[in-house]
Parts: sequence; structure tokens; C-alpha cells
Amino acid sequence: MAIPVKVSTLSVADAPVTAASGAVTIMVNGHNVEVPEHFRVHVAEKMAHLQRYDDKIIRYDVELFHENNHRQSKLCQRVEITGTGNGSVVRAEARGPDFYAALAAALGKLKTRLHRSHDRRQVHHGHRTPTSVAEATGTLGPGT
Repeated sequence: MAIPVKVSTLSVADAPVTAASGAVTIMVNGHNVEVPEHFRVHVAEKMAHLQRYDDKIIRYDVELFHENNHRQSKLCQRVEITGTGNGSVVRAEARGPDFYAALAAALGKLKTRLHRSHDRRQVHHGHRTPTSVAEATGTLGPGT
């Protein structure tokens, strides 16, 4: 389910990219790099799919870093994604030869973490299903 994205028309580096539902705010910041508007739209489109894993996260901070060291030229672009909201903080970081590859790797890591935390909250059926309190205390007498 894709959420339509409304992109802010401000040219400031800290301008928020807000989903149309208003539930998720995506802040894209650049350190030692200027973030173009088309990359903000790309980030918003790619991150729209993350809301199905955890709807309690209301803000994602995407930070782009450029490493000036010439020895790190193969992996000089770094992307950090931090999700905050009601609950724990989820964070992923990745490096790549360009920002698109680093963003794809960081989104893969973030999806894996969100999927694992979503799976932990599910009640799994079968022989590993936790017994309910009613079943556990049903055999006890009223005075016990």
C-alpha cells in the first residue's frame, strides 16, 4: 500500500517531507553535502513502505554524510536513518559508493529490524502458543 507523498517546496536543508496522512514526518539532513529536492522525493517514496511494519514511529531522521578521506573513496557516502516515536528508537546505518546505494542498504537493514520487532509482538499459533490465564487457573478451585 503506497502512501501519496507531499513534498515541501522549501529549499532549506532541514525542510520536512511529510506523508499525506500526516502520520510520518521525514527529515532529510546533509552533512558536508547539499541534498537536492529529487533525492528528498526519492527518500520519501522509499520510506513510505515502512509504516506497515510499525505505525508507532512518527518521525524518521535521514542524515547524509560525505567522507572526505580519499582512502575511503569506495564507501565515501554514508546514510543514517533514525526512527523515533512512541516506543523504542530504531536506527540503521549504511555506506556505499553513492547515496542511492547507501540508502537502499540502510532501508534493507531498517526493514529487517522493524520486521523482527513486529514479529516478536505477534502471538504465534501452534505448540508454542502461550497459555492463557483462564486456561492456567481453570483447574484450580475457588478457594485456592
